[in-house]
Amino acid sequence: MFSIIIPLYNKSTTIQKSISSVLLQKNADFEVVVIDDGSTDDSREKVHQMKDDRIKYFYKQNGGVSSARNEGIKKSIGDWLLFLDADDELLPGALEVWNHLKEKYTQCKFFVGNFEWAQESVPSKMKLYDKQTHCPFLGMWLRKFYPSPRNMLIHRSLITQYGDFDERMSFFEDWDFSLRMARCGVIGYTNAYIARYNQGREGLSQTAHAMEKEMAYYIPEMMDNKISFWNKALLYENIEFEIGWWKHDQKASVYYKEMLNSCFPPIYQVLHWFRQKFIQYHFI
Repeated sequence: MFSIIIPLYNKSTTIQKSISSVLLQKNADFEVVVIDDGSTDDSREKVHQMKDDRIKYFYKQNGGVSSARNEGIKKSIGDWLLFLDADDELLPGALEVWNHLKEKYTQCKFFVGNFEWAQESVPSKMKLYDKQTHCPFLGMWLRKFYPSPRNMLIHRSLITQYGDFDERMSFFEDWDFSLRMARCGVIGYTNAYIARYNQGREGLSQTAHAMEKEMAYYIPEMMDNKISFWNKALLYENIEFEIGWWKHDQKASVYYKEMLNSCFPPIYQVLHWFRQKFIQYHFI
């Protein structure tokens, strides 16, 4: 069974559309677990208006998106978990794609698909492919796939092994989660479009927030011998992003620059330079 977990906070205008995109999925056994994270609008009423036994609604005091997703994990019963934001949508046939990948790559417990951004449309003509990799961190560094809540499928056993969402984080908390899940060592992925990301390209990470809410703030405690070379390369990239974001805040900028110097040998700076050139010239 698929458990589609939707954290909900004051999204009364979009939650029905999000849930409906799941209910319209065909040929799949699923439940929709909605975790209302202390909404103060009429989100509860909007969910209760939808009469379907597959919808399970739970209310909790506000604790942030990570705590809501973790509550959804606890309340869900499926072996396979998907995370959808309350303003996003599953695209038609998404669960059929996941079923296909599960049957094709039976040893995989982590799958990644494609997703479209708001105001964009899926290409009308594209050559579809399915692949798997035993080097998931390198694949992410090369931008072959990008796991996010709406386009990844996780087997529950991985959460037991690597932990759930870090509730200290509200920014790039999904990236932290994805990197830990990727320690499973093998990922199945496809370029088929799974979901529509309706928040926009700026995303939540571009809004004002405290450093302590960021994944990058806690990177020093992640740096141990269990972290692979390419996993560290991805952490380095995240810090470079934060330096750019905090460029007008001297304290934060200094904090992250010192982190680069203390946690990463020079090879990662060289790799970052090459990666930027690869992106610039569309090699990746």
